[in-house]
Amino acid sequence: KEISTNGDMNTVDVIFPSSPLLLYTNPTLLARLLAPILYYADNRTRIPFSDPYSVHQLGTYPIGNATTLDQESMPLENTSNMFLMLLALAQRNNTEGLQ
Repeated sequence: KEISTNGDMNTVDVIFPSSPLLLYTNPTLLARLLAPILYYADNRTRIPFSDPYSVHQLGTYPIGNATTLDQESMPLENTSNMFLMLLALAQRNNTEGLQ
């Protein structure tokens, strides 16, 4: 969660800078950090997400209930960060996707 701002959870632009360390030390932890973001983006939660770009965050701690309108508009940065992290996980695990 973001400590110095409003307490957003699973913020993509905060996870991304730590992803090389997580990928090196514990790729499973990185996959588990990304899983809720992917579930939300794929509309597997009770809150629909309709933006064509990547999610920015899940909501404010302790309840992740951010709607599409609550997302900070950072489409290029968030989407490219997600692509890079998912590609790195796939290459690290030598698979075509997350498990």
